Amino acid sequence: MKKILITGFNTLQTKRDHYLNQQLQVVPSHYSLINCLEAMGWTVDQRPVILGESLHEYDEVIVYIHSPAGFCQQLWGGLYAISQRPDCIISFDDWQFDSIYKSIIKYGETLEKKNYESAYRDYLFNMWSGTEDLSEVKLYSKSYIEAVKILQERENRMLVSAYQGGNLSRMELGWREDKLFVYNPHPFHLNRKPENNFGREGNFTNNIEKKQEFNFASLVQGKTRKWLKKQHATWPVKCYGAARGQYKSPRLKEGDMCEEFMSQWGILMPGYYHTDGNITKTGSGWWRARPYQVADAGSILIGEPAEMKVYYKNNNIAQITTENIEGMSEEGRIKFAAMQKEALYEAHPLDKNTQKDEIGAIL
Repeated sequence: MKKILITGFNTLQTKRDHYLNQQLQVVPSHYSLINCLEAMGWTVDQRPVILGESLHEYDEVIVYIHSPAGFCQQLWGGLYAISQRPDCIISFDDWQFDSIYKSIIKYGETLEKKNYESAYRDYLFNMWSGTEDLSEVKLYSKSYIEAVKILQERENRMLVSAYQGGNLSRMELGWREDKLFVYNPHPFHLNRKPENNFGREGNFTNNIEKKQEFNFASLVQGKTRKWLKKQHATWPVKCYGAARGQYKSPRLKEGDMCEEFMSQWGILMPGYYHTDGNITKTGSGWWRARPYQVADAGSILIGEPAEMKVYYKNNNIAQITTENIEGMSEEGRIKFAAMQKEALYEAHPLDKNTQKDEIGAIL
């Protein structure tokens, strides 16, 4: 049986089911990846890498990268893994690839200049959850520099979680097309829906009545409020997600948020820099769980037309607005929600064999 290692730069990327220990319990894409690989007959390890260890026992290694400027509890283990397996597959689980990549390159430059005071500053080491002390971490500086150079070459295979049909060039990855492999995680994902109590324990009893109300959930509302204003909603808008500051609002676990979707007719989803635009453009297709979650809740999703058309392959559905929804009758909203769901499942069916083929293509 073939053996594969999944590792990365932070705890979520290196510990199976770590999302359960997080406040919002958002299930990452590698949850599905592991399930798919095991269904394909692979033995899967997801764990941190110990500095100095050999990784030659693995047939394949996948390294999820993250920004050293963010929460990187396994930064040096992740870089070491890349240096030891220059043939590894690179992946990422955050839509902000541009800033992630630039941050890693900048970190490599800091190391090359031997600016160790910055490269091993207290902020980074205080987050470090490896067993090695600072003197041991510093012993592998050359390995970290080598890893950054490998990333700069952009010759590794790259695994991207995205919907088929998107325009990946908008993410500005810089990788050659023949090195990019796309998969939709949904077939093997934890799809939170009423039938499984939104992925929570217990059973769900549906006695919810939908309100003429919009849901706006965003973790970075300082950036997304401009988008919200452009939607010109006249129904009440309930906001969620901001942890602090001017727009501080309730933060719900992912399962609870999916139940919340059932009580609101319209779910507003702002785009990213690589998904925005009108219907003449095509978004990157970057994977988000929300389209399925909203569809299964029987509600209506409103987003950037360029992104929406990747989901639904239907321009009319992709261009739905708050004004359209507010102007519909109750029966009209029920019909449109059903039509949107049908279009999503027809364009991107939950076919496990398809996901196996997508993952198999990179191995």
